[in-house]
Amino acid sequence: MARFITRRLIQGVVTVFGVLTVTFFLVRLSGNPAALLLGPEASQQAIAALSHTLGFDQPLIVQYGKFLGGVVTGNMGNSLAQNLPAMGLVLQRLPNTLELALSSFVLGLVLAFVVVLLLQLSGSSRLRNAILWFASARQAIPSFWLGLVLVLVFAVQLKLLPSIGNQSIKSLVLPAFTSATLELALYIRLLDGGFGDQLRQDYVRTAYAKGQTRTKVIVRHMLPNAVLPIITVAGLNLGSLLGGTIVVELVFAWPGVGQLLINSISSRDYTLVQAAILVIALFFVIVNFLVDLLYSVLDPRVRLQ
Repeated sequence: MARFITRRLIQGVVTVFGVLTVTFFLVRLSGNPAALLLGPEASQQAIAALSHTLGFDQPLIVQYGKFLGGVVTGNMGNSLAQNLPAMGLVLQRLPNTLELALSSFVLGLVLAFVVVLLLQLSGSSRLRNAILWFASARQAIPSFWLGLVLVLVFAVQLKLLPSIGNQSIKSLVLPAFTSATLELALYIRLLDGGFGDQLRQDYVRTAYAKGQTRTKVIVRHMLPNAVLPIITVAGLNLGSLLGGTIVVELVFAWPGVGQLLINSISSRDYTLVQAAILVIALFFVIVNFLVDLLYSVLDPRVRLQ
């Protein structure tokens, strides 16, 4: 176990380092942020002076070294646009993004479990085809389009739910539903396929031979084994939700890290972009590490090599 944890920690550090390195160089391809901060009327002398103050006139390797030093010490610098600690601004928005991501994750899994259990208990092939068709159709619909339709129907026409912001639990309904249903087709297919594999196992035939009901066999015996294939995919999806809710946050004006990241990219706020990417990368690595541990706990046949 100790060797496994050590190896995964090293892999996680390398992954985060690679993501931050790529981010550092990519954001600087958009040009000098001093010109954007001062506006189109600024003179070249003023732009050069601000670039010197911010350190953007130094060689990239020097800037990169200072950037890595800031990552190690936890000091990512101040936001260029707001002149406040960049990491503090990201952490201020992080609870809202976690709330949306976790709610979407749980809602998507619950919907998938309910649907698949309904399919297994009913045994209707027509119902299965209809549900899979609707789930696949949702996966083909862009999230921003579905979000706008939901706002138009439930916020503008019916006036049942708020359309923007994070004012109450009602504000979470529309963005969480938009994100949760995106991977619903994948979850349903994985669970349905898992049940199909378990149905051919000897222990299922033995349970039926003992006179157990269909409901008991499905819920008590087949469900724990059918859920294993979905764990890894669900874990990856949870990690990606932190950065993947950007479009949803923009549509619903959700005050999360995604909205902050888009705004900082538009304003060439390098320090804020780097701080946001660091948080997202760390979250993704941590979630994948926990998924590996959980999988080994749920399936005793898996050993941490």
